[in-house]
Amino acid sequence: MEEKLTLLQLQEMIQEGVSEIFPQSLQLVSEVSSVKENASGHCYLELVEWQEGGRGPAAKARAMIWSSAYRIIKPLFKSATGRDIEVGMHLLMRVQPQYSPLYGLSLIISDIDPLFTVGEMELARQRTIERLQKEGLMEMNALLPLPLLPSRIAIVSSPTAAGYADFMNHLQENQLGVNFLTELFVAPMQGDEAPDGIIAALERIAQRQEEFDLVVLIRGGGAVTDLIPFDNYDLAVNIANFPLPVITGVGHEIDCALKGLCNALFQRKQSKVSCRHRGGAEDRDCNERRSIAASRNRGGVYPAEEELNILKSVWKEIWKRAKL
Repeated sequence: MEEKLTLLQLQEMIQEGVSEIFPQSLQLVSEVSSVKENASGHCYLELVEWQEGGRGPAAKARAMIWSSAYRIIKPLFKSATGRDIEVGMHLLMRVQPQYSPLYGLSLIISDIDPLFTVGEMELARQRTIERLQKEGLMEMNALLPLPLLPSRIAIVSSPTAAGYADFMNHLQENQLGVNFLTELFVAPMQGDEAPDGIIAALERIAQRQEEFDLVVLIRGGGAVTDLIPFDNYDLAVNIANFPLPVITGVGHEIDCALKGLCNALFQRKQSKVSCRHRGGAEDRDCNERRSIAASRNRGGVYPAEEELNILKSVWKEIWKRAKL
C-alpha cells in the first residue's frame, strides 16, 4: 500500500534533499526585483530571471542578507558602485540555499561582488549605444546649424550643482565684461528621477525655443555610477531630436555619458565651455570635447556694428582659451 505523507513530512523531505544537494554555498547571478531593509538591519530581496524576449518571469526566489553580513556588504557595495542595491541591478552573489517547511526555499546571501554589477552597467550602456547607432541618432543633433555668435542660452541644471556654479562664474568673469543672456531650467541631476526631470525641462524649453540659440546641460563630476542616469536611452533620444543645439557639460574628462554622444557638442569641463568639435573621431571616442559660448554687451547700448565687433572679440578670446 502506498505510504501517505503529511504536509510536514513532505516538506522535511524536501528540506533534507536541499541540504544534501547544496552542502556548501555557491555563486549565483540574478536580477533584483525588490529590495527592503527592516528595522533589525536585515535586507530582504526578491530575485528574478526573465524568459527570453521579456515575456515574463521564468524563475523567482526569496533571498536575505542577515544584518551581521549586511553591515559589511552594504558600504562596500556602495563604495565600489556609488549606489545602494537597487531594483533592476544584476548581482553576483554567494548564496546558501535553504528550505524551511514553513517558509519554503530561501537563499542566504553572504557576499556580493560589486565589480560584477559595475561591469553589467557598462554592458547595458554599450547596448544602448549600439541601439542609438542603428537608429541613426548618435549625431542627429550635431547637424543643427549653430549661430555664429549665440547669445541666448537655456541652461538645464540644478542650482546647487557645482558644475552650474563653475559655468556661470566663467561666463560672468570673461575679460571683456560681456553679458550672456541665460535662463536656468531646474532639473534633478542625479538619481532615478534625473532622466525624466531633464526631459521635462527640455520640453519646457522647446515650448519657447524661439527665445534661445542653444541649450547647455550641466552637471558636476562624481562617481562613474552617478552619471548612469545620463546614459538613459529616452534622454538620448530626446536630445538627438531636440529642435535646438544641445551642449553638455557633465562629469570630468574621464567620464563619458550617452547624452554627450547624441548632442551637438560635448564638454568635459563645465567651467570652460568654449569651442566646438563636431562629428569626428574625437567625439566618438569620448576624448576631451569642448563647446561654444558667446556673449552679449553689458552696461549700455552699442550700435549694431560695435556690438558685433565686441562679440567677435569675446569669441576669439574664448576660442583662444579652448586651445590652451
